[in-house]
Amino acid sequence: MSRLRTASCLMTMVVVGCAATAEPGARGNGLVPATAQLAASGKAGIAHFTPGGVTIYVVDETDKALIFSGGIPEDAQAVIRVDPDMEAVVVQGPSAHESDKPDEGKPFVLAKPIDKTHRFSIWTSAPTTRPAQDM
Repeated sequence: MSRLRTASCLMTMVVVGCAATAEPGARGNGLVPATAQLAASGKAGIAHFTPGGVTIYVVDETDKALIFSGGIPEDAQAVIRVDPDMEAVVVQGPSAHESDKPDEGKPFVLAKPIDKTHRFSIWTSAPTTRPAQDM
């Protein structure tokens, strides 16, 4: 009977351990701030639309490495994408028909190369305070 109880306890511990690691580990590994919010995770091809005024973090979860971090200007909108075809992290703004700039709307490489067989996560973090404005 005690062997059965021991086996049952071990199985319970294994199940709990697996469930605890289901969320991407970037926060636990100290790669992104504690205030960052998970926006997307998965294999290459994930994307996240974001308004401006945030900081973006892209993490290679397989290598446990921060591969990009940077701010999106307050007056901008962007799609951050882990692009398997370009093997890169790219940002894309408004399409060309919404702008008079011919290059707008085309993907801009933020980080390259990436291993498209890895798992990734995209995080966002809004500023906690706004700078004081001089009057």
